[in-house]
Amino acid sequence: MDKGAHFYRCDFQVHSPRDRNWTGKQIGVNPDALETLTAEPKKQITDDRIQFAKEYLLKARNAGLNAIAITDHHDVVSAKLIREVAKEENQAFIADSQFEKIITIFPGIELTLANPASQCLLIFDAGFSDANLDYVINFLGITPTNEFEKSTVETERISQAIINDLEPIRKVRML
Repeated sequence: MDKGAHFYRCDFQVHSPRDRNWTGKQIGVNPDALETLTAEPKKQITDDRIQFAKEYLLKARNAGLNAIAITDHHDVVSAKLIREVAKEENQAFIADSQFEKIITIFPGIELTLANPASQCLLIFDAGFSDANLDYVINFLGITPTNEFEKSTVETERISQAIINDLEPIRKVRML
């Protein structure tokens, strides 16, 4: 019988190799190689990122985490991919009654604001759609970095004309 409250181990600020501050190996190409990128290298980049996601999730599980938020600076590419890999793995764990191995992925974005001059984390519900993530990036005036690039473009503060306090973020109407 379920007696109520449940406690989970979480880390709500983790980054991926797409984040500019990542110190490990990055997966992708430099911006100057994008125009010549063919289907085969794109598939290899995607496959390498999926493998990374599996290893990343295993490390999170081995650390005893039940939930993480992927919060790269001004980017959601890895949050989408890692969440998709976790969803597939979680379905297998549920089928095998290995509930302790389930890990929830919350997509997020680490923002650098001009005013108030700060950094903040936007962490969305685990079920927040990819389309809504893309909408938020556009709403914030962030030009998305191509998904096949190694890392995001240099982080620039979000203009005060877009966000001059945190209230507008709370009021965004999602799709």
